[in-house]
Amino acid sequence: MSKEQKSIVLYSNDNIEESSHTNDCITNTDAIIQNTFEKHKPNHMDIKLTVPIEKPIPNYSKDSLPICDKSASRLEDEYIEKERSQGLGWSLLYSRLNDISNESRPSCSISQQPDNEHLNRYSNILPNDNTRVVLNGLANTDYINANYVKIDKANTRYIMTQAPLSETCEHFWSMVWQVESCGIVMLNKLVERGMQKCYSYYPTSPGQFVKFGKIRVTCESREEEKNYYISTFKLECVSESKPRFLTHFQYTVWPDFGAPVSLNSFLTFLSVVRATGILHNSQSPAVIHCSAGVGRSGAFILIDSCLLIAERANSCDSITIQDTLLEMRSQRFGCIQSKEQLRFSYACVIHGLKRLLKDGDGIKTYLTLKRSHEDSAVGNKEDVKKKKRNE
Repeated sequence: MSKEQKSIVLYSNDNIEESSHTNDCITNTDAIIQNTFEKHKPNHMDIKLTVPIEKPIPNYSKDSLPICDKSASRLEDEYIEKERSQGLGWSLLYSRLNDISNESRPSCSISQQPDNEHLNRYSNILPNDNTRVVLNGLANTDYINANYVKIDKANTRYIMTQAPLSETCEHFWSMVWQVESCGIVMLNKLVERGMQKCYSYYPTSPGQFVKFGKIRVTCESREEEKNYYISTFKLECVSESKPRFLTHFQYTVWPDFGAPVSLNSFLTFLSVVRATGILHNSQSPAVIHCSAGVGRSGAFILIDSCLLIAERANSCDSITIQDTLLEMRSQRFGCIQSKEQLRFSYACVIHGLKRLLKDGDGIKTYLTLKRSHEDSAVGNKEDVKKKKRNE
């Protein structure tokens, strides 16, 4: 198979709705649109799920980056094989992974106790008992719909949780304070398709604050970047004298059950998040949430973990996307809610590896994923301004 035939599908010019406040730029001007399968509704693990169905992942056009590693080529061959089956390959893989997960479905009994049921956003998205976050210090409950998720090969850990409800905002911020998290990654909007997907649990303007229980959250700064917002919050607890500071990201172009139209846009966002240090294993786990806390959140963690595995091993050989997903599901059941999200995760890992690989020199540092230009960088705006002044 030639390199041209192996080129991974990356972008689409069809129905691009990249952002509510700005459009993403398609950087590959020579992109060839390849319609690989018909659009169809995503399959879900539970047909009773009360989350609205979004349109499937767009078709992507070809990437011209060369394959530099046999393992990246292996992943790409697997991707292309599934693309050629009119989408059936992704359906079969997604169904097989669901079957494997269901064979060892974990207990979620605590979430179904009468006192806890109303604290779940969706009736069938429930936290595993053995990895759930147990709250301390609240008078009436120790429950929150959240799980610790650790990926051994990546040597990283996260907290996956649902978007706060009005009655769980106190629980959410108590959890953030308790685990001493220094970052939150939000992958949904407050309202999607006319439905509230998340309560407004955070301040949105500098100087504004919200207070839930013992925790007061003040917005110190908020910046609007292409396809995401980044905010700095000051957290104060009535029982503590010293405040803490936290970085909050909101990615705004990921539809529920679907996937972003641009791999580069997402990979840039991911690397910007990682550049702040909130995902580093030396820190307390970052809190990752979407609406249900399994679909978009699951894809974010799957992609991040697989790229970290490659970097740690200085090779792509140890990457097994399916095994990593199953490891995640053993800690929070239901991760990845559609075959479109699974397909997007594969494409992102492949494209991310290509951006990480050097010709014959192994893996670059993960942070080299971050673009050098102004609209995708954190902390280097002054350098950009200096460069412009010198030109």
